[in-house]
Amino acid sequence: MRTQQLGGEEARIGLVTFYAKPGDLRDELSQMFQRGTQIHIFGPRDLTRLPAALQEWFTAG
Repeated sequence: MRTQQLGGEEARIGLVTFYAKPGDLRDELSQMFQRGTQIHIFGPRDLTRLPAALQEWFTAG
């Protein structure tokens, strides 16, 4: 909710986690918030290339 207040309708949430199943976590968060908020979870596989993964996410938006 706060993300949308700060960023408007196009606000997105990025979460960096060590959780082994980032897709499952994204699905759970999407259901919890029940919003159109764009949520992207960066998991353990993304950590070795996190700067590049973040840049891809920023430019794809």
